[in-house]
Amino acid sequence: MLALVFTFSCSTSSNGGGGNEEISSSSVSSSSAKSSSSGGNDSTWGEWEVITSATCEHGGKEERTNNLGQTETRSIPQFVWYAWSVTTPATCTSAGVETRACPFSASPSQTRSIPQNCGGSSSSVQPPPVSSSSVQPPPVSSSSVPPPPVSSSSAPPPPPPVSSSSAPPPPPDVVWGAWSVTTYPTCDSYGVSTRTNNFGQTETIPIAPYTWGAWTKTKDATCEIVGEEKRDCPNGASQTRSISQLSWGPWTVGRAATCTADGFEERQCIGWPYMSGYQTKVIPSLAGQPQCK
Repeated sequence: MLALVFTFSCSTSSNGGGGNEEISSSSVSSSSAKSSSSGGNDSTWGEWEVITSATCEHGGKEERTNNLGQTETRSIPQFVWYAWSVTTPATCTSAGVETRACPFSASPSQTRSIPQNCGGSSSSVQPPPVSSSSVQPPPVSSSSVPPPPVSSSSAPPPPPPVSSSSAPPPPPDVVWGAWSVTTYPTCDSYGVSTRTNNFGQTETIPIAPYTWGAWTKTKDATCEIVGEEKRDCPNGASQTRSISQLSWGPWTVGRAATCTADGFEERQCIGWPYMSGYQTKVIPSLAGQPQCK
């Protein structure tokens, strides 16, 4: 008798996507392996099937099954959000908005508020004016003795001049390079554009998908064949789909049968005006019928 030991493991991505993929599977014990090597059936695995799709909020899961009824599952890393990009700049009177998108096209984009910002200028803050009339010198008594003159030798020496070379240099300005496409969009998925600054920092923004062109007919459908239509994406991709066959109308008598001649019935393919959409069938003559004796 085969003894099966099933071991299951589960992986959860904790770094927002891009984690290692782990597989949990059912394993066969050593006694079962010996039985298999001596004539047991070899396992054949089917294709991986997605059970839970990965998004930018969580990872996914897919599984496959073999001919022995064993099942393997593995995790699908969650997608990583694109960088935040400013869609509405903040001003002194209103907050701004920035947005980010997920590479998984079915996930909605996210937005967040940017606080009001006046650009850091201090010119808008002024000290209160001082009225000259409100500051009065102290009264001088005529009986008071004026202070002795201060000798210039007793005055403290002026501070030494500050050398301009001792001041720290101003930090360099951030200079961003041009945007370049790192992942081209399709009609079904976003692309990615990237730029880098002089400090080696990188920014990315999503590129909206292309729009499919209109469907155009490439083969007409009739009552005998299926039609076809096609649409194109600006990036060179294309899609086709079938057009259902047309339907035949009812049979009608084109010429009635007589005692000496056959008749016929006819029908038309609905929506198809050409001769290829027209059919006839014979109505046998009435010869031998009681009315013809």
